[in-house]
Amino acid sequence: MKINYPQEIRSIDFSAAMRTYYLQQARQESYDLCIIGGGITGAGIAWDATLRGLKTILIEKSDFAAGTSSKSSKLVHGGFRYLKQYEFGLVHEALAERFVLLHLAPHLVTRLPAIFPIYKDAKEKYWQVKAGMILYDLLCGTKRIGSHQMLSATELLELVPAIRQLNLRGGAFYYDAKGDDFRLVMSTIQSAALAGCHAANYVSATGFEMLGNQVAALQARDELTGDELVIRARAFVNATGPWSDQVRKLVDPEADQHVRATLGIHILIPAARLPLNYALMIISMLDDRPLFAIPWQNVILLGTTDTDFIGDPDRLWASREDVDYLLNSFNHYFPEAQLGDQDIVSSFAGLRPLIYESDKASVQVTREHQIFEQPENLFNIIGGKLTTYRRMAGDMLNYLAKNGAAVTIPTHSQTGLSPLYGGEIPNYADYATRKITEIVTDYQLSVEIASHLLDAYGCHVNDLLAILNSHIDAKRPLVAHLPYLEAQMHYALRHEMTVALDDFLIRRTHILSLDWDQGAAVAGRCAEKMAARLGWNTAEIDKQLQRYLKKVELTRKFRRDT
Repeated sequence: MKINYPQEIRSIDFSAAMRTYYLQQARQESYDLCIIGGGITGAGIAWDATLRGLKTILIEKSDFAAGTSSKSSKLVHGGFRYLKQYEFGLVHEALAERFVLLHLAPHLVTRLPAIFPIYKDAKEKYWQVKAGMILYDLLCGTKRIGSHQMLSATELLELVPAIRQLNLRGGAFYYDAKGDDFRLVMSTIQSAALAGCHAANYVSATGFEMLGNQVAALQARDELTGDELVIRARAFVNATGPWSDQVRKLVDPEADQHVRATLGIHILIPAARLPLNYALMIISMLDDRPLFAIPWQNVILLGTTDTDFIGDPDRLWASREDVDYLLNSFNHYFPEAQLGDQDIVSSFAGLRPLIYESDKASVQVTREHQIFEQPENLFNIIGGKLTTYRRMAGDMLNYLAKNGAAVTIPTHSQTGLSPLYGGEIPNYADYATRKITEIVTDYQLSVEIASHLLDAYGCHVNDLLAILNSHIDAKRPLVAHLPYLEAQMHYALRHEMTVALDDFLIRRTHILSLDWDQGAAVAGRCAEKMAARLGWNTAEIDKQLQRYLKKVELTRKFRRDT
């Protein structure tokens, strides 16, 4: 695969100060494209648009990826289960994009071996799964990352000894990929910013200025200061996922429904309680829905549900019913484990912004994306998958080229040739091996921590290492049993537009998800450290702590809903 690696690796200042600068510029300038929504879809569009030469700004009402895009199963996959719905085009596209992302972001997206057990009493027969696996491989075309293998029951039990043996027929061994969803968003936004895009979190859309029936400007509010601003652009993109209909209703309160939001929850359990060296796809005996168990960090990620959602999309949690559904489903396949609430480290919930199809069950609704203009000069994109975000961005820019008359857009995307921020170095695997040895030797850090730093920052780990050299407490662990260092807070403030405590503890690190205490014990120390850089007074520190602890409580709410 041809990638245009830069001759010089450049790092960016992507700090609170740069956020202020971007918003000052937004008050004075006019853009070619204004993107509302800082999840994976908006990030991808910003990256593609900027590389095509468009003067672009992106705003996000909360933190980048704080909504759907950091609540995934951490899979970058073709979607084997979509074959059952005859979505061959979607699967082919996703498999091709999986291959591309493995090369563009080798520090974030890695190959994942997976197993699909087959039981004699299941609806999915051995021959059907085998045929599906053959088709899955064929749909990869020239972008295959490994071929499947059908397993006997004995062979499968050698790989997953704890799985239910009763009526086990065998299974399939195949390859997909996994990735850090938040970091994929951040890396994409950093890449866009490096190319000249202006981007700011905590800026909400409050209304539109119209010129006749056409959107002419966006009215926005800086949620950190309360200041109002107007952003002018030749075209506007609504990439807000589950909030898409709400944004359109800022123009027309009677706008018709285009989004069907469904809730997906995950629970995280210690890897020791369900030792898996491979991802596992099972079919729940409760409703025949495919579920996944994914080894991730120091836990196993169990998910996910798919239920229609009506409520406040800014306040989500895993319900008692959904947690029990996952526990019962996986205990059926691992009867000796007997997983319960006492095994759950944390939980999270997110919304899928599916295309509105009222006559289908949520699991049957297409995962394709849809682009439409409504009202004039507001271009909306809904649906899609994390894996296909780059293709979705290309489709949006091409749609604008044909339908957004006010904007002249080059027709060819450059994102397939451009490595993402952190992956701008050829032969990345060799580089990572050398760098891990260097970090262990020169900085006296463990292999686990060195590997974690490479996984998080890729070749920009050198910026983190510079912090280790310049701050006396930089090597101090944030949580004893996790690989996060205090240096990462300094990095996040300088290079990842971190402006709130929960930005750091939930997304820049995954302490909320991976720590039994959800970071409650370390939150105060982190807030004090961040205050020195961000200028928080005592009242603001307390506000940040209370805001974070409320989010901690949401991860535990299912325990009280008995």
